[in-house]
Amino acid sequence: MIINDNNPFKPIFYKTLMKVDAVVFGGGASGLWTLNELSNKGYSVVLIESQELGRGQTIATQGIIHSGGKYLLMQSRGYSESPFELITGIPKRLRSIRGLKQMPAIWEAHFNGQEPDLSDTISSNFCYFFQSSANFKTRIFENLCRFGLETKLERVDPPEILKGKRVFKMHERIIDPKKLLERLASPHADKIIYGRAEFDDGVNINGISLNPEIKIFLAGSGNKTLAEAEGIDLPMQERPLTQKYIGHPDLPNFFGHCIDGQQTRATITTHPSKKHGKVWQIGGTVAEDDLDIRKELPGILNYELPRDAFIGSFKVNRAEPLAGGVRPSGTGIVEIENNIFGWPTKLVLVPELADEITKIMQSKIKPSGNKIDLSRQELRIANFPWDN
Repeated sequence: MIINDNNPFKPIFYKTLMKVDAVVFGGGASGLWTLNELSNKGYSVVLIESQELGRGQTIATQGIIHSGGKYLLMQSRGYSESPFELITGIPKRLRSIRGLKQMPAIWEAHFNGQEPDLSDTISSNFCYFFQSSANFKTRIFENLCRFGLETKLERVDPPEILKGKRVFKMHERIIDPKKLLERLASPHADKIIYGRAEFDDGVNINGISLNPEIKIFLAGSGNKTLAEAEGIDLPMQERPLTQKYIGHPDLPNFFGHCIDGQQTRATITTHPSKKHGKVWQIGGTVAEDDLDIRKELPGILNYELPRDAFIGSFKVNRAEPLAGGVRPSGTGIVEIENNIFGWPTKLVLVPELADEITKIMQSKIKPSGNKIDLSRQELRIANFPWDN
């Protein structure tokens, strides 16, 4: 029972009682992928999303299914740049690369029809890799990529937009995060409830009382609030990220990493936009240092930005397991009794996180065979940050 907000003297009694194997909190990529995995294993699972699917980190991702090249950059953000920590951080970087280098192959199976089928989510089959200025540090990074990654660099003639630069193709797919959310959610729309949950002995929401064996929290930053509602002091951290974007209908499709020495100066990906027609989303130091894009772009691309192009920015909170304020080396899971808290830390690691959680579920309980009896609702997919 909970109290009716409109009339505090009139209690609401939950008429629909439902025993399920698990409730997943959070409708981003990790929550939806876990819903798919557990459902396919025969578990009865309900997913709760408080707002729209993907709102937060997933809809703001650039969608690059990368294999760890960024961790070869010894001055990549999220690590201290002191000489001592650069050296002592090498094992952590190697763990990051080892964990990521196999991920493109796992995603590739889903691009080729394996469930969940993501074959129509691809925006580009490769991204360009190029230098803003050639120096020995960048050449070292190129050679590290050649020997350290499953995804190889292929030297190519520069397209017009990269005229005069040393250019490679990196065969890493880029996906549309909105299409990803749609493909993950569509098969299980009748297992998704939108709203805010209340906790007592079970989980109460929208007149339904759920009695789960396991609670799985994959709500990003929201994990902290949900843990507090359960009386749990959760070890997690948040790291703010600034992203820039350029909006204009005449922008050419472009996907690429601009490397400057040992840093990613800019990562540019192209996305649709209801408001602007088309958007270039820009990460890297030009975004994180909040630099003037109109001044920076001529040093990155051979392209004259339209005068009426819209330039904006947005912030995203990267929610992660506690790691001393720096980037964790892989996925993060915290188990507290029958509560599982998880963070993929990067989009590319979402399938791995779902697999890890599925294995934990299998070690705890067997599928009950209980049926989910919910009405199928229209999917509520979050807008891109530049269209809000």
